[in-house]
Amino acid sequence: MNANVARSNPLARVAASLSAIAEIAVAPKTGAAKTGFGGSIAVALLLLVALAYLGTVLDRPVTEKIIHTAILKQLAEHSTGAGDNAAAMGDRLTAVYTRIVPIVGLVMLLVQQFVGAGLMSLGVLMLNGRADYRKMLYVFAHTSVLTVGVAQVGAGIIHALQGPAAYDTQLSLMLSIPSAAWLVNGSPQAQVVAAAFNPFTLWQVAILTLWVAHAARLSLVRALIAACIPLAAFTALAAMYANGS
Repeated sequence: MNANVARSNPLARVAASLSAIAEIAVAPKTGAAKTGFGGSIAVALLLLVALAYLGTVLDRPVTEKIIHTAILKQLAEHSTGAGDNAAAMGDRLTAVYTRIVPIVGLVMLLVQQFVGAGLMSLGVLMLNGRADYRKMLYVFAHTSVLTVGVAQVGAGIIHALQGPAAYDTQLSLMLSIPSAAWLVNGSPQAQVVAAAFNPFTLWQVAILTLWVAHAARLSLVRALIAACIPLAAFTALAAMYANGS
């Protein structure tokens, strides 16, 4: 598809992005060369948000239960008021946080795309590759549609089928997806790190490696290192705030 046409025609830009995502799914090794980065970053980000939003809709009953449980626990620890008042306050706070938390999550997901692309660009630069931030953002966003977006929908379906009774903490939600965390019986921090070794993340690393190798003119080994930098940083950040609740 002609790049000038794609830039001037919104429908063509959508088609180009969908084509890029299809190439990532079907033939990631040759996809970067075929698409020539002709898709739209904005389209990829919108698709990612749409899939993530669908996941939050499926997750709503479970999320509401976890938030309510956490709020009641905090009120019980810090409040000296009557039990009925604490329960009513818990219900009100749950209603507010249930609306706010998914929005914050979607915003943070978008922020992750820009930060992840920046970290990957920095890694490419340090590894003597061609650090083109726009290409890194293009790669990261389009790859995230297939991995992060699909993972959130998949997790939402699992949570909806199992119901709120199956989950009592945010960590238990994370452990619903098959990962190395199923084999770890340690601290919440260790489980969060182990949970990063799941089929979706490993697939994302593999795809990012192939695309970064093409975009930055790096060997596969150096591209793998660059691809792992943002994912390792996000996992470390999540582990820092993990407390098992």
